[in-house]
Amino acid sequence: MYKRILLKMSGEVLQGKDGFGIEKEKVDEIIAQLLEAKEKKLELAVVIGAGNYWRYRDTKDFKIDRTKADQLGMLATFFNTSVLTESLKERGFLATTYSSIPFPKLAEKFEAEKVRKDLSDGKIIFLAGGTGNPYFTTDSAAALRALELKCDAVFKATKVDGVYASDPVKNPNAERFENLTYQEVIEKNLKVMDLTAISLCRENAMPLLVFNMLEKGNLLKAINGDRIGTMIK
Repeated sequence: MYKRILLKMSGEVLQGKDGFGIEKEKVDEIIAQLLEAKEKKLELAVVIGAGNYWRYRDTKDFKIDRTKADQLGMLATFFNTSVLTESLKERGFLATTYSSIPFPKLAEKFEAEKVRKDLSDGKIIFLAGGTGNPYFTTDSAAALRALELKCDAVFKATKVDGVYASDPVKNPNAERFENLTYQEVIEKNLKVMDLTAISLCRENAMPLLVFNMLEKGNLLKAINGDRIGTMIK
């Protein structure tokens, strides 16, 4: 169904039982799913957050200026993208990290045309540093990069199997949606992605699939168009 997608993952998909950092078993599970996607000849760009290390809303007690706190969050994304990029390289696959902020030791400077060329050449691309600006989340970066790279859809990989009317962990009876419009997401105030990301996707008719990537094989199912997660258009 898709030729090129932007996969948005939260940093939490890499963390272990302690709820912090990176666990090798999780890295191996994610890489296995990425390689399944490549077997389908899918062009794949990945934005991953840094919630397994640093996230502004969880660190307000530090009393750090918001701009500086967001910059620390951007820096933390390099931990995740670098581990995944190098792990793929060690397995003999083509992978490159690009960044919106200068970090020549770990990433190339993001240029949309160059990244599109790498995607066409079969590389798996990781996008670090968010948008490069404070006050914007990695969700916003994912929506922006998906448009710049002319992706067919944004896949939002989470720890739950779609979008719910309320937190399914706190409310086991929460209603789950299979399909939504962007207008419904806004009107119902559903916490899918931040409002900037939702607005970018809506204004540019970019489909958004929200699904559980912690379940093995789900990325491949999503690529094949199987009914999993929640589709937002």
